[in-house]
Amino acid sequence: MRALVCCCFLWIAGPLCGQTDTAFVLLPEVLSDTNIAKRPLNASEREALSATRSLERVSDLPQTVWVFTAQEIARYGFVTLVDVLRAVPGVRVSQPGTALEGETFLVRGLRGNAYAKVLINDVPVRPSAAPGMPIGAQLPLSQCERVEVLVGPASSIYGDGACAVVINLILKESERPLYTQADLSLGNYGFNRLDLSLGGKLFQGKNSFRFSLYGSSTVREATDYYYDRGLFVPQRYLPFGLDTSLLRLWPNYRPNTPGDSVARIAVIPHESRMLGLHFTWRGVRFQYHRMSRFEHSSLGLSPLAVSYANPSNRVAEQIEAFAAGIQRRRGRATISHLLSVVRYSVQGSSAFAPVFDGLSAALYAIQIPTAEPERRQLVQGIAQRYADEERYLVAHGLDVRLESRGQWMPLARLQLDAGLQANVASGVPPMGYFRTPVTVSLGGNIDPPVGLPFAVGNQTTLDANLFAQGIWRTRHTSLLGGLAVQLALDAPTVVAPRFALRHHLDSTKWVRLTYAEGFQRPLAFRAAHTYRLGEGGPLNARPLIADGNLAGVPERTRAAEVGIGIQMLQLTAEVLAFYQEAHQLARGGYLQSAGNGWRYGFAQTPGLSMRLWGTQLVVGRHLFHNRVHREDLTKNKMGLRLEYAFQYSRGQEWLGDERAPLSDVRNFPRRLTQMRLLAYGRKWEMGLFYLRGATVSSSTVAYPAIYQRSAGPATQPNFATLDVILRLFLSDYFSAYAEIRNIFDRRYAGIDATQTPDDLLYNPQPRRLVRVGVSYTLD
Repeated sequence: MRALVCCCFLWIAGPLCGQTDTAFVLLPEVLSDTNIAKRPLNASEREALSATRSLERVSDLPQTVWVFTAQEIARYGFVTLVDVLRAVPGVRVSQPGTALEGETFLVRGLRGNAYAKVLINDVPVRPSAAPGMPIGAQLPLSQCERVEVLVGPASSIYGDGACAVVINLILKESERPLYTQADLSLGNYGFNRLDLSLGGKLFQGKNSFRFSLYGSSTVREATDYYYDRGLFVPQRYLPFGLDTSLLRLWPNYRPNTPGDSVARIAVIPHESRMLGLHFTWRGVRFQYHRMSRFEHSSLGLSPLAVSYANPSNRVAEQIEAFAAGIQRRRGRATISHLLSVVRYSVQGSSAFAPVFDGLSAALYAIQIPTAEPERRQLVQGIAQRYADEERYLVAHGLDVRLESRGQWMPLARLQLDAGLQANVASGVPPMGYFRTPVTVSLGGNIDPPVGLPFAVGNQTTLDANLFAQGIWRTRHTSLLGGLAVQLALDAPTVVAPRFALRHHLDSTKWVRLTYAEGFQRPLAFRAAHTYRLGEGGPLNARPLIADGNLAGVPERTRAAEVGIGIQMLQLTAEVLAFYQEAHQLARGGYLQSAGNGWRYGFAQTPGLSMRLWGTQLVVGRHLFHNRVHREDLTKNKMGLRLEYAFQYSRGQEWLGDERAPLSDVRNFPRRLTQMRLLAYGRKWEMGLFYLRGATVSSSTVAYPAIYQRSAGPATQPNFATLDVILRLFLSDYFSAYAEIRNIFDRRYAGIDATQTPDDLLYNPQPRRLVRVGVSYTLD
C-alpha cells in the first residue's frame, strides 16, 4: 500500500501547467442527493463563518479551515462529529473513546474534547461542568448545511475554551416551502439508526419564516471491544507489588470463570438520541436541542480499575441547549445580540463498579503496610468504603452566556468587529462513589443525603470577554489582527492576540501565515476529581471542590503556521509548517505530598507542558475531466478525484512533579497519512478512505516507576485501515448505500481514555463494521 500511495502521488503531481482549477483539496464536490438545485462548490466559492465571525470565502482566509457540506456528510456516511474530524488532515480519532467524553480526538497533540469550542449555528454547546465535549451520534450532523473546522487557537474571538480547534455546525435553512429528509440504516453489532427532518419557508420578503424540526435515534447493541483478551487480565495492572491473591478481597472483581486470570466481560452497548428545532423570522432566531447519550461506564479503563461484568453499568447523559438572538443592520453597521443557555446532567442512575481504581490505589500508596495481615486489612477497608458494590455518579450544570457584537465597515476594504461575552457557569461536575442513585441541585445538595463517601461541592464562576478585530482586504491580500481580554472575579486577567496574513503571489500561488493564542479556565471537573487524602482518618478522601478550592491558573496555548500553495491544471497542493505549545496543562493521576497530607488527582504542569512542530502536505486532483457535478456527466462517463494528506510531527511533553520530559506527545502519531479516492457516474458513486498512523507513543511510559507496576509498551503498533462506501441513486429523491469500515478487519489502538494508570494498555478500536441504508430527500 505504501508503494501504491507513492506512485499515485507522483502520477498526479506530474503536470503543473495549464488552466487554473478552482477545486480545493479534501473538500469533495457537491452532489444533488440532498438538494436538487445545483450549486458550484469549488474552494473559491465555499464560505465559512468560523474564522472571522463573518461569512468569508475559504480561498481568502489565512487560517486553516476545512468545510464539509451536507452533500459530503451524506456521501461519506458520517454519523458522528468525530466521523467528520477523522477526514480532517492531521487529526487523530478514537471511536470509542471514554464514557464521559464519548468519541475522542487529538488536534496537534491536544485533546480536542477538552480544548475545543463546539458550536451549533455559532452557539456554544460544550458544558463547563463536563470534562470535555461529549461526542456520540447525538449532535445534529445530518441537519447541517456544512460543518466548519477552524484548526488552531481562536480565543481572540471565541473566548474561553477555544484552545485547539473551533467546530461550527451550521444548520440548513431551506428556500423551498417544504423539505423532508429521512435516513434509515442497519449494521452489524446490532446497529440501527433513524434520522428525520422536516422544514421549510413560509411567506416572502421581510416576513419570511424559516423553520426546521428534526430528530434521530442511534443504537448499537454491542461493541467489538474484546478481541484482545490479554488487555483484560488484572495482573498486568497491579501496582505496588500487590499479588493476585488479593483479587478476591475486592468485592467488585469478577473472574470470567472461577480461577480464571481474565476478568468477566459483558456486551458494551451505545445509544444516542437527539431532538431539535430552529426558526428565523425578521432577524430573530431561536433554536433548541435535546441531546442524550448512553455509554458503558468502563470504556477505556482497565479491569483492575472498574468491572466490565455488568452491561447495565452506563453513563446516562443529557445536554439541553437553548439560544435566542436578534440581528439588525443599519447602513454599514450590523449589531447582534445572543442569549444562550446550556443545561448538562448525568442521571443519578448512572452506575459503575470500581475494583481498585486510582483513588483506591492512592489511599493504599500513602500507607503501604509491610506485614501481610495489615495489607489485607487496608485493602478490605478501602473496598468497603469505595468499592464494595455498584456505585453511582451524578452531575448537574448550567451555563448562561450573553454576547453582544458589532460589525462596521468604515471603508470598502476595512472591516472592524468588537464585542462582549458575559458568562455565568454553575453546577456540580460528574461525581461518584454514591451507594444509591441520587439527584443533585446546582448548589450541590444531594437527595437522599445517605451513603455519601465524601462531601459534594459546586462551582460558580463569572467572567467577561472583551474582543476586537480588524480585517483589511485588497485584491491580493487579506490581513487580520485581533485581541481578546478575559476578566474574571477569581482568576488573573488573560490576554489572547491573533494575527494572520494571506497573500496571492499570482493567480495560481499564495502564501499565508498565522499566529494565535488560546486560554481556558481550570475545569470544575478536575477540582471534583482531586482529593485531599487522610484528613480525619486514613481512608478519608475530600474533593477540593467541596471546599470551594478551585485553585489554578488559566491553561494557555500558542500556535503559528506558515503555508504556501499552488493551483495549476486540475491539481491543488499546499505545504504547511506548524508549531504549537501549551502551558499550565492539567494532568491526571498525580499523587503528591501537600503540607501535612497527600493530594491525589489533577495538577497543573508549571510552565511549558507540551510542544509540537511539524509539516503537512495536502494534495488533490481531478482526473479525466473537471466536471464537479455528477449530473453533468453523460451516460457512460465517470469522474475521479484523488485527495492525499501527509503529516510528520515531533514533540515533547512535560509532566511536572520532577519527572523527565517525554520525547513524544502521547497518543499522537509522528506520521499520519490520509488518502481518499472518489469515483462517480450519473447514477452511482464510490469512495475509498485510507488511514495510516506510525510511531505512536503510549501513555504507559509516564507512570510505571511511580506506581511500581510492570511497564507497558512504550509505543503503540502502527495502524492502517481502509474504508469503502457505495451509493446508488435510484431517483432524484431516493438513494441506497452500503459502507464497510476497516474492510481488512485490522486490530489497532485508539486514544488512551484518561492518560492515567486507570487506563487499558491500549484502547481497542472496532474491526470490520458493515452498514447499509436508504435515504429520501425532497427539497
